[in-house]
Amino acid sequence: MENILSQGAVIALVGYLLVFVVLSAIWGILELSKKFFTRKTDKVKEEAITPPPAPKAETKVEIGEDEEELIAVLTAAVAASLGRTSTYNLNIKSYRRVGSSSPAWNKISRQENLS
Repeated sequence: MENILSQGAVIALVGYLLVFVVLSAIWGILELSKKFFTRKTDKVKEEAITPPPAPKAETKVEIGEDEEELIAVLTAAVAASLGRTSTYNLNIKSYRRVGSSSPAWNKISRQENLS
């Protein structure tokens, strides 16, 4: 009986070690492939990004709205959409509000969900 239990323990230990070694090898292969197959973005010259022109919208900006905060949010959104972590070289030159083409029931539903 003890012989069977000791054999089972040895088989389990060998199985755990084998799984650990195989997972470590897969991890190593993935890390190496990441080094070889990703592009270096440090050398690429980052240019100022201007959004494409949007359709004209006749909505007025509220007087009490903080413009600097809006620019910061727009810059962060552009950086996030480009997959960057830094906003140092991004310049938002202009922005324009775009009118919503959503149906009335959609706008009301959004307002109810946010409040």
